[in-house]
Amino acid sequence: MKPDIRRAVPDDARQVAVLAGEALNEMMSMIGKSGFRFRLAEMIAERAAFLECGEYAIYIASTPRGHPLGFLTLFESQANHISDPFGTVAELYVRPEYRRRGIGHWLLEQAKSHARSHRWTSLQLAMPASVQPGGALAFFERKRFADAGGRKMKLAL
Repeated sequence: MKPDIRRAVPDDARQVAVLAGEALNEMMSMIGKSGFRFRLAEMIAERAAFLECGEYAIYIASTPRGHPLGFLTLFESQANHISDPFGTVAELYVRPEYRRRGIGHWLLEQAKSHARSHRWTSLQLAMPASVQPGGALAFFERKRFADAGGRKMKLAL
C-alpha cells in the first residue's frame, strides 16, 4: 500500500499532535512507565511552532481520503566530529493497524529524498534502550541503518 505522503503545514499541527500522543502512549505502555505527560493543547502549539519555523520537517502518511496513518519528523544536525550536516529522524510512527503495509518504508523514502535535497550526508536516529529486538529495531536494520554506537540520554531541566 503506497500512502499519500505530504509535508505537514501549521494547519496540520492538531493531526500530528494526536499521532504523537498515540506514539508516546504506546511507548510508555511498552516499557511500563508513565513518565511523560501528554497534553494535547501543548503538543499542538509545539508542533505548530515547529512547522512555522521551517527548520523542522514533518511528513504525514494518509489514505487517499485523508485518514492519517503515521508520520515522520526530521531536522538538520551538525556535530564537531562530522564535517557535513546530517539529518536526524526524531520520530517515525505508524498506527498499529497499518503496520507491515509499507507505510514506514514510504515515510523513510520521503525522509531520504528530503535529506538529499538538503545535501545531508546521512540520516541518524536514536533508539531508546527499551526497544526490543524485532519490531522497530529490525525495521531500521532492514532499511540499512547501522549501529553508530552510543546511547540515548536526557537531562530534565
